[in-house]
This record gives sequence, C-alpha cells and structure tokens, in this order.
Amino acid sequence: MARTRPLQPHVFWVFTDQWLFVRRVLVESPRWLLSHGHTARAEKVLRKIALGNGKHYPAHVSLKRPVSTKQATLLDVYGNALLLRWTLIQVYSWCVNSTVYYGLTLAAGDLVSSLYMGIALSGVIEIPAVVFTLYLVKRFGRRLPLCLCMLLGGTSCIAIYLIPVTGEPCI
Repeated sequence: MARTRPLQPHVFWVFTDQWLFVRRVLVESPRWLLSHGHTARAEKVLRKIALGNGKHYPAHVSLKRPVSTKQATLLDVYGNALLLRWTLIQVYSWCVNSTVYYGLTLAAGDLVSSLYMGIALSGVIEIPAVVFTLYLVKRFGRRLPLCLCMLLGGTSCIAIYLIPVTGEPCI
C-alpha cells in the first residue's frame, strides 16, 4: 500500500492568513444582517462604513427589520422581464470575457520564442491594465468603460486575425 503524504502545515497557514485578512477588511452586508434580524451588528457595520468614507453616522437613526416575510428565490429572476434581461446579459458577458481571456492566455506563448517569457509578459501587462481600469471605473462608472473595453478587445482580436502572417491576408 502506498503511503500518502500529509498536508503540509504551511499550506494551511497561507489560506488561514488570507481568510483572516479578508474577514478583517470586508464587512458583512448591512442589508443581509438587517434582513436576518441582526440590527445591532448592521448598525455597527454602517458606522464602520461611514467612518471609512469620512462621514458621520447620525445618532438618531435606528434601523428596523423589514416587515416582508416573502423569501426571495432564484425563480424570482424569471418573473421580472427586466431583471431576467440584465441577468442574461451579465451571464453572456461573463462567458465571452472568460473565453477570450482563456484564449489570449493560451496564445501568450506564441508572442516570443520562450513560452515562459510570453506568459510572464502577459502577466506583467495586466498591472497597468488594472490601474487603468480602476481609473476609468472611478471616473466614468462601470457601464461606459465596460462597453468600450469590450469593443476595443473584440476589434483587436478581429484585427489580429486579419494581419497576414505569411504576407497574404487570412480572409
């Protein structure tokens, strides 16, 4: 019988450190807390959010648990045409973005002679891309940068396909 190697303790600590960091930085949704009857915790989170935003949380505000007893389900999405449309657009957009990103990652090895150098260059170029994206989203919101970046990405992918490799057009 083959001996199995036990899980190394340092792997556990890496995930534990990340979990503790995330739990310290991210707070629970006040809406979720309020809907589940945790009014005091919801107010504490709102105070923390207000402090982080440099605002003052008014002392006279008190939260009340919503009176609605209807529990929302995934099937509620299908009852509202607008919500269903938005959901389908998001799902389609996510699938297209994931597929294109996967394809570009696979093609990264063809950029230079070394597979490792191509993947490293692909990773390095993401640093300014993330900074630029954060700037665009903060300046213009999410919708316009998303549409423009998707149009630019799609146009670039089509343009790359049209560039001749052997001196003649691909189409």
